[in-house]
Amino acid sequence: MLSFGLCLRELRKSAGVTQADLAASIGVSNTYISALESGRKPAPPHALVSAIAARLGVPDAALWQSAQAEREDHLRRRIQGVPTSLRRRRHTEEKTRAVEDDAIEASVRALTRTAQSPETRKQLAEALEQLARALRQEDPLS
Repeated sequence: MLSFGLCLRELRKSAGVTQADLAASIGVSNTYISALESGRKPAPPHALVSAIAARLGVPDAALWQSAQAEREDHLRRRIQGVPTSLRRRRHTEEKTRAVEDDAIEASVRALTRTAQSPETRKQLAEALEQLARALRQEDPLS
């Protein structure tokens, strides 16, 4: 299978479109198109491939197939090449997060105990629990 860049170059030339015309029509620089064709830049995401295909008058699938294969290969190489030190740092960050979460829970329990009436303690506990749930949903590491 041809690389995305070579496929793009062939389709662009057969459509009689210059790099500058293609770039202007999809909202990127002609330097970017040149870098795609030469392989200096990885294949773009699907939305950009669709815009390129539409401008060149070719089916989306014709160009996306090579782009998708190249993007998957690029990601596979990146995943396999993650240094061990980065994996260790991620593990340490997760442990730190757990310790911080324990400290927050202890603070919540202390605040709840210091509230004056049982009703106030209950309301405070409910509000803090709602806040904790909301924070967990926003946290990408959870």
